[in-house]
Amino acid sequence: MWKTIILDNNVYLLKHKEIGNIYEISLTNLAQIWFCKVSGDVIYKIFQECNPIVEIKQDEALKQVFELLKDTDKSEIKISILDSSAKLCIASDLSECVDAKFKIKFEVELQKAEAELLREGLIVPLIQTVILLEKRQNMMKNLLIKKDRELEEYRIEKGTITRGDLTTEKFSSESLVSSSNNLLLNVLENVEEIIGKTYGKIEEKVTEVEVEPWNKVKRKRKVYSKETAAKAQYSIYNRKK
Repeated sequence: MWKTIILDNNVYLLKHKEIGNIYEISLTNLAQIWFCKVSGDVIYKIFQECNPIVEIKQDEALKQVFELLKDTDKSEIKISILDSSAKLCIASDLSECVDAKFKIKFEVELQKAEAELLREGLIVPLIQTVILLEKRQNMMKNLLIKKDRELEEYRIEKGTITRGDLTTEKFSSESLVSSSNNLLLNVLENVEEIIGKTYGKIEEKVTEVEVEPWNKVKRKRKVYSKETAAKAQYSIYNRKK
């Protein structure tokens, strides 16, 4: 999962993942991407060079490094952009580690990647993210429409809700319509299959919520003596008493 880093008003994204005994670290400024693939042995060697007074085993050293890469909000980070590489320097913040005796450091040089990796590692995931969010938005839209219909049925049968803090305005799908020409909204739904064949399908699943036909048409309850069925039953019950 990408982590956001903001340094001197510049936005970076950092990600690391494990493939077997190979570890991949990626860094991007949204225009370029740098990465490295190294083994656990190499990471351990870098760790020892950066922390000569810290004596821990390889497994624990790897754990410390990945904690640094994961919790970027609790780390001190420096990024140096060179011609064909980028240097990432990250250190633990002792103020966040009450029991820490030493400030753990890790430095690694990342190589500038070709445009294909930028497309596969950043642009395609961004497109897939938009597709996924639009699916979720559509699901939530249908759910809200059904909930509004459920509330309407409740008012017909039981009457108006008396608690003002629970009263809501009826949802309008028009509120989701955007007039911006700069956003990629409602333009990527037809490319999901093509992108999936080339770069892999979206892993996340979205529960489908369909609005049944009866939700689209208002129905009237049968009224007895100008009362709803529920109120009529209540009146009959009182008369019996």
